[in-house]
Amino acid sequence: MRKTAGIVQSAIGRRFRAVVALVACMFGFITDGAADSAAFSVTLYDHGRQIQLTANQQVTEKIVALCAEQLSNANGVLRLAVTPQLIDDLKQRERTLEIVYDEPQSFVIAFNNNKFEASRLLIPLSGDYAANITTIFVGDAQYKHGPYRNSQGVANIIALVEQMGLSQ
Repeated sequence: MRKTAGIVQSAIGRRFRAVVALVACMFGFITDGAADSAAFSVTLYDHGRQIQLTANQQVTEKIVALCAEQLSNANGVLRLAVTPQLIDDLKQRERTLEIVYDEPQSFVIAFNNNKFEASRLLIPLSGDYAANITTIFVGDAQYKHGPYRNSQGVANIIALVEQMGLSQ
């Protein structure tokens, strides 16, 4: 009898844990850890003016996903010394988009199989680094060497930014 009671309690315990896990997933308490579910902030620098992109969360998530996709599908690297002054100049003189993740995200670049983690991306939307190409600066506390380039162009990212009512 004791053995049967233990089996019943064990089965009930497993069912209870399964129900709790299901409810937690339904309410978003458990995620799969993918980059698209990561917490992030997105800032548009418009010639020195900072604009936090929070008005439309769905479009902001699309922007972040598209930037990560363009980084993963990059097909070139610029040989460029990336200095804090260069990044500041881009933010002050051009229109740039900066994504800052709460936790470092893992990326793999398709053309050279380079694997790394980054907690921030900077994508120029105007100027020399945005001329018919997407340039993506990557970094942690500071931006690193040689930004990646994607020949798909930056137009799709700009279109999503403009969907938020932030046209040039």
